Amino acid sequence: GKFAVADLASLKIDHVAVVPADKKREKTRANKESGDRIKKSGELIGGVFDASKSPAIQAERIEVFERYLAKYNEELAQKKDQPIKVSLPDGSVREGIAFKTSPYDIAKAISQGLADSVIVAPGAYTNKLE
Repeated sequence: GKFAVADLASLKIDHVAVVPADKKREKTRANKESGDRIKKSGELIGGVFDASKSPAIQAERIEVFERYLAKYNEELAQKKDQPIKVSLPDGSVREGIAFKTSPYDIAKAISQGLADSVIVAPGAYTNKLE
């Protein structure tokens, strides 16, 4: 019914409290190469690296970038100018236009030196702009 009986004699549990020094795990770190190389001919994976000034894929990547940039600029041009307020850490508030005013513009309005020294500025929106 409600109770189960465990046969302790049939349970085999070996607890090792202290491992003898001669039984410690040997270091298994690979210090020497083992096995064959990928190719014995000395070729590199992916072929020989050619450092050309204008690789073939570069033109394709530029074309893809320009296509997406044109699409983004088209979407940006369709957005209406929406005034925003930018709150600064010192508590001051600056005016700007959504999707047009950049952190660089805000920094430049404060000081050209600040604008030149700032690399990245975090931004957080208080509401969704469309």
